[in-house]
Amino acid sequence: MELPELTVSAICSGYRPTWLDSVRDRDALRSVAEQYRRMLLAVLLQILERYERTADYHMIDTKLDILTGEDFSADDPLRGRDVVYSWIQGRGLEALAGHGRWIAASAGLDDSSREVLLRRIQRMLREVMEKMEQ
Repeated sequence: MELPELTVSAICSGYRPTWLDSVRDRDALRSVAEQYRRMLLAVLLQILERYERTADYHMIDTKLDILTGEDFSADDPLRGRDVVYSWIQGRGLEALAGHGRWIAASAGLDDSSREVLLRRIQRMLREVMEKMEQ
């Protein structure tokens, strides 16, 4: 996947809905696979960007309304930043590690983008694990 820049907006700008009428249509399958790669990469970048926006909050931060994109209120008793569910963090770490393996093996990214993403993923994995062990 050749991208002008490694940002959510750049990746999403190339998204094209694709209908798959037959699994025998190889061109359609390739197109669907490309759109899924774009979606996965956009979600990964969003998670990395949310993590990196607050230097002292070493948790996977998906505490937002997925319909509006707005963060939940900090004082929300179930979804505020001070409420951390360890099983969600653990599952997030597992998913992030899986995304790292996918990025490392992805033929659709240039070497520079792959290295940048892998460094960001590895840093996030390390810092969140360290925080969870405290």
